[in-house]
Amino acid sequence: MLSTFSYSLVSSNRLRSICASVLPNSSQRQSANELTAAISRYLHLPQSEIQNLLNQNASYLKLVERFRNQRQSQIALNRHLESFEIIDEKEFLDFQSTILGSKLLVSFHFGDFVYGNNLIAAKECSSRNQYFFTQLKSSDAFLSNMRLAFGQSFKERPQQLTIESTGAVGLVKRLKQSNTSLLTFIDLPKGFGERVKVQFLGRDAWFPRGPATLALLAKVPILPILNFTDGNKNYINVFPQLYPAAYSKSSRHGSAQEITQQLVSYLERAITLYPWQWRFFSALPSFFTPGQD
Repeated sequence: MLSTFSYSLVSSNRLRSICASVLPNSSQRQSANELTAAISRYLHLPQSEIQNLLNQNASYLKLVERFRNQRQSQIALNRHLESFEIIDEKEFLDFQSTILGSKLLVSFHFGDFVYGNNLIAAKECSSRNQYFFTQLKSSDAFLSNMRLAFGQSFKERPQQLTIESTGAVGLVKRLKQSNTSLLTFIDLPKGFGERVKVQFLGRDAWFPRGPATLALLAKVPILPILNFTDGNKNYINVFPQLYPAAYSKSSRHGSAQEITQQLVSYLERAITLYPWQWRFFSALPSFFTPGQD
């Protein structure tokens, strides 16, 4: 049964609180300056350029959010979808046709990930069971946009699994079903589950270890997906599958760390090219705050 993937983004208020948690000064102006200075250190760019990138980021996220949670016309949605392209699409589709078992789709809050990931969902075989893991239910505006954009491939009641209703055991159980796809994300900031230490932008950083651990427990491959915008085109980059068996020589913790490191390396390369397209660009300093490792 084909369902459309949906996402509950971290709210703007939550994102501001994340930024404030890594900045000691309560003054709004000083905090903004400290944030700019911190990101400048991590990216090795002048503060003036970082401020421009933060402004670009705010504008870009507004556009992504507009197509997500504001009702759009059929014409606008058709035009928007025409801008998307799956890199090496034929090779991707040929490969997908050979996959009979379950897999874990791991994506990033990067580019227009909402429509890009849904396009990948629409390309999957209609007989697959599809689930997505999110925080909150989708808005009516989102459902309306997806219905218009994806037509018959859209299910009004997609198989949504929320954090409150489904724990790790439930996710593993679903992945162990035959012919199942589950979508989750690897780049949520501090405060969203246990994290593991990796190398990111030349420093120690902490990212969620949940996706890697889930793949190891369910013994299913990971299909990494990263979306990005270049000019007037939206691209979907589907990376080679990662197989947990290749990382099973060490402890589960060590294996999860290795897998997470590989996934984070895709994000790192994207940030060096299009930093303003990352949902959590303004929360970048929080990823360098030690977490549960």
